[in-house]
Amino acid sequence: MREKDSTRDKEILRLHINPQIGLRRLTTITLGDAEKVMASLPKDYAPRSRKLVAQCMRKVLSYAVYPGRHLSQNPIPREWMPRIPKSANKAKSYLYPEEDAALMKCSRIPIERRITYGILMREGMRAGELSSLRWRDVDLKRGVVKLDENKTDDPRVWALSWDVVAALKWWRDEQGGEDDDLVIGLDLRDGAWWLRGDDAYDATKPESSTNNPGDLRRARVDRAELWERSKSRQPIRLHDLRATFVTVSLADGKPETWVTDRTGHRSSQMLALYTRQARTWRELDLGTFGPLHKLVPEMKRHPKGTERSRLRDLNSRPTVYETVALPLS
Repeated sequence: MREKDSTRDKEILRLHINPQIGLRRLTTITLGDAEKVMASLPKDYAPRSRKLVAQCMRKVLSYAVYPGRHLSQNPIPREWMPRIPKSANKAKSYLYPEEDAALMKCSRIPIERRITYGILMREGMRAGELSSLRWRDVDLKRGVVKLDENKTDDPRVWALSWDVVAALKWWRDEQGGEDDDLVIGLDLRDGAWWLRGDDAYDATKPESSTNNPGDLRRARVDRAELWERSKSRQPIRLHDLRATFVTVSLADGKPETWVTDRTGHRSSQMLALYTRQARTWRELDLGTFGPLHKLVPEMKRHPKGTERSRLRDLNSRPTVYETVALPLS
């Protein structure tokens, strides 16, 4: 079980399943127990959240069948699993090129996070794939990245965009990264909170961990739609940066195979969710994102590694965390 999935399932077991079923032998669990758990869920739980609980129960019992061999069959049949109605699909947000540029240029945002946002919007990989990416997985000489381990267990290799290659070359030189080092070195599970901040952020109060404006507001990106939470729309998530990549790529005329080589989507049906947004993007002539290595000011300031290192030694450039206190760019 992948680490992210394992953490989520443990939380579901703790909050919803164990309080209803308790400590029981696996051989005594029945479909009625599963129905009891589902009936106990809060009434306002979204269909996808309810399905996650059901999936967790069935997954545990599936492991009990094999490889555990404690059960001869799963008491929860596939046909019982809740379905997500089309009405549960919510409109999602994406960033416009000028908003991406503002985000990349804002020196108040730690540079690791800006590089993260920039790569997700330009390469389409999942946040979990980027957070576990190591320098040995990136061939900067040829501009290639390989993801041998990923959510779909389908190894992928593709050519990175030229501006991402340039940005990663700068970043590796800046960090002195070794092959076994993580490229970004961030746990991105808090990525949505970094990006959009607190839903109840109060601009009249001091910025803090409990009153976080988010990186979009820091960059003066304040389009209200990005924070809207309603029955038909959800606020922007880190995953939506990957969705932005799909939208922009399709709008730019890239073939589906080109997109799926990078995202790992397995069917045209999955990409069809983005085609309407792509048509709108193309009709509005919104264009594409600027070169990453030219938008991030630190990368433009010291283009050569040896000169950059010399200037850093002479001038003692602020650390990533000290840049949070700098004025808005």
